[in-house]
Amino acid sequence: MGVTQAPASLGAQMEIGDSVLVLSPSFAAETTDACVDLLTPVSPDRTLTLWVTLVDSPTKRVEPWNDHGHGHPVDAAVIDVGDSLTKGEGFQPTIAGNEIPVTSISSPLNLTKLGVEIVDRLERWRGHSNAQIVLCFHSLSTFLQYLEIEEAFRFIHALTAEISRAGAMAHFHMDPAMHDDQTVSTLLPLFRGLAEFDDGEWMFRTR
Repeated sequence: MGVTQAPASLGAQMEIGDSVLVLSPSFAAETTDACVDLLTPVSPDRTLTLWVTLVDSPTKRVEPWNDHGHGHPVDAAVIDVGDSLTKGEGFQPTIAGNEIPVTSISSPLNLTKLGVEIVDRLERWRGHSNAQIVLCFHSLSTFLQYLEIEEAFRFIHALTAEISRAGAMAHFHMDPAMHDDQTVSTLLPLFRGLAEFDDGEWMFRTR
């Protein structure tokens, strides 16, 4: 990793094709704010926004975007992974009053379908003029509750390659309190950047 920084904007640190690992407490307000920041490396109305949610309902995952008053992106979608009943009741997610399409996948173990759905959305948006594809994967901590680290590594490695190929910008949430240092160290080489919340501030490192 390169020089550690405490940037004013995490999103401004990203480059086209980047995937960034976000290490922070799952339910902290700072994590939510950072997520929105990373989803808006360009003007919000110039983004193509994809949420992959394994923890929250689609509605809850989209709420911070609305709370920040960003208006409608060029296009948006949600891939909802896992048992929706464990996430609480959720209405159809909306942005600025417009419904956002949701694709449901019953289990994180269905890696083939998950990969296909993400790549299909990236391909659909790839080459869109004057718009940047952005992706939030929430979260790797939940993902690793279902998969062995080796299997998760292979999936994320293939996915970040597709993200780079599509010219997208992506961030992957991970709660460090849920993992040992070895798990974090194993996954870290898959990402160009690391955004870490520590001692009350964000630090961003690149490699």
